[in-house]
Amino acid sequence: MKIDGRLYQLDIRYRMLSNRELAYAMGFNEIGNDYEFAGNQAEVTKQIGNAVPVLLTEALVAAVLNTPPE
Repeated sequence: MKIDGRLYQLDIRYRMLSNRELAYAMGFNEIGNDYEFAGNQAEVTKQIGNAVPVLLTEALVAAVLNTPPE
């Protein structure tokens, strides 16, 4: 890539998020405290990926019931 006439080489690397990071991003508390996932690492990743975000669910239920979320 050239920037101001100088050639730069971009080195972009990605890493996979851990199941703990994925669960936290979906709104789950620390794994093992309130939620327990079963299976091997791949199965747990699928469970987290297929889950409905906790905070979104809480907000939707609060909106339907006309109560503020906790």
